[in-house]
Amino acid sequence: MSGIFGVVDTRRQSNIHRLTKKMSEVMSHREWFAPESFVDDEHHLSIGRVGIGIFNKTSQPVWNASGTVALVMAGELYNRDTLGNEYASTSDEQMVLALYERQGDQFVCQLNGAFVIGIYDKRSNRILIVNDRFGLYPLFYTNHAGRLIFAPEMKAILCDESFPRKIDLTGLAQYVRFQHLLGERTFFEDIHFLSGASVLTYDISTGSCSVRRYWSYDEIPYRPKVQFEELVEETGRLFRRAIKRLSSDSHRLGVYLSGGLDSRSILGMIDRRPVASLTYG
Repeated sequence: MSGIFGVVDTRRQSNIHRLTKKMSEVMSHREWFAPESFVDDEHHLSIGRVGIGIFNKTSQPVWNASGTVALVMAGELYNRDTLGNEYASTSDEQMVLALYERQGDQFVCQLNGAFVIGIYDKRSNRILIVNDRFGLYPLFYTNHAGRLIFAPEMKAILCDESFPRKIDLTGLAQYVRFQHLLGERTFFEDIHFLSGASVLTYDISTGSCSVRRYWSYDEIPYRPKVQFEELVEETGRLFRRAIKRLSSDSHRLGVYLSGGLDSRSILGMIDRRPVASLTYG
């Protein structure tokens, strides 16, 4: 799965190069997977990404002009046209990096898309991780024994041989009861899931880690006494806009066709042809 990964070992107790290489290998499931990483021996940290060659074709990490800020990203932006004409010729990663340098942590509030972004800022000596409002690119992390490790798959975190593999019994009970884990819980103690619309900040000097939400459903304006016909019209408009947005690029199109009404509606609204359909079972 595409995503970002990294390690920060403030106690310098691990072989950072070996651990980073092992993490990238365990997440490279096919020959076309493209892992990239950067290792900072001075601060004993690494940051990288795993891609599949469709989005984010620019080599990563992307650096600012002074070489003080590095960025890795998986995903894409949907609102490039609203972020400014000066970014028209840049990649999504370069655009995001420029926004971060201009607006600081608040840059993520300007983004619309499906993404997870990691930033190593040497000036403030910290790691910053942000994701889209729905957390469409999964990210797991642990802050244990002076070591931050993050990755799109838990198996990459378990590459750290010193990490204690303890089952989270509350998480297990949640899954048995609801067939789903709630909040940030996973099946392991000390491994957390980064919820959507989150900003994770890790201070390299102190080893402190904090997570805050930059958006919630409460921010959606409430409109009382809306007529049913208005709701139907607006739902249709948003549905068509979303399909057009995701089918108007140059990539080959595919639809997961389950046979239900939702997938057939998506297929029927796509203007481009041909469209490959996939089904399972």
